[in-house]
Amino acid sequence: KSMMGFPRNWQYAFCDPNQGIFAKAPRQILSLAGLVMRRPVPFPTPRFQYFHSFQAAFAVVQHKDIQGATNLVESFLAHVHGSDAMISYPEHFLVGRRFCFEFTNINGMNVAMFGVISTCFREGSEADTDIFMIQYDSDCIEIALKSLGTNIPRLQLISSEQAWGGCISFERKARIHGRHSVARSIDQATAVEYWVTPDMRMEEMVEQEDGVKVPMLTI
Repeated sequence: KSMMGFPRNWQYAFCDPNQGIFAKAPRQILSLAGLVMRRPVPFPTPRFQYFHSFQAAFAVVQHKDIQGATNLVESFLAHVHGSDAMISYPEHFLVGRRFCFEFTNINGMNVAMFGVISTCFREGSEADTDIFMIQYDSDCIEIALKSLGTNIPRLQLISSEQAWGGCISFERKARIHGRHSVARSIDQATAVEYWVTPDMRMEEMVEQEDGVKVPMLTI
C-alpha cells in the first residue's frame, strides 16, 4: 500500500510478526509489529530498499523540520490505525529535556551523542506505549561524520525506556540534581540500572543496489 505522510512511491505491508526477522526484533513499536516498508532506489538500476521497522524508515527520510517530522508520524499512524493512532503529547515530562547516548565504536573509540527530546507520541492515556523523537545536536553529528565516517540522522524515534535512560545519562554527566531532575521523577520502586543503560542499537538487514543484503545499524 502507499504510505501516507512519506515521500511518493514509498509502500508498506504487514507480515507475521512471529516469523523470520521479526521474531528477533522486540523493539518494534508494538502496534506496528510485522511492518515492512520499502522505497524505490532508481540508480544504477531500478529496485527497492526494504526496512523492517518504522523507526529505521523514519531515520532515512529527509525531514524539513521537527514539525514536518511530527506530521509524518501522525499522518502515517492515523492512516494505519485511524482514530486510535498515537498523536503528539507535548505535556510529557521529558519533552525539552537534554539527552545523551554513549557508545564505543568498532575501533574502541568512546563516542557521546547529545541532543534533546523534541516530541512524545502517545496513544490515548496509555503511557506504557509512548515513543519519542530525539534531535541530535548539529556539532555532535559533524564530529561523528568527521571522526567516525558515520552519517547519523539528526531526528530519530526511540522507545520510552531509551528516552528515560538517555535523559538520566545526560544528567549524570552534567551533574544535574534536585527535585526537578529526571532521576528524581522516577518511582523509587523502579530499578535505576534499567533506565541508565538503554540499548539503543537498531539493527536490520538492508538490501543494497547490487542486491546484496548487509546489516544496517541505527543509533
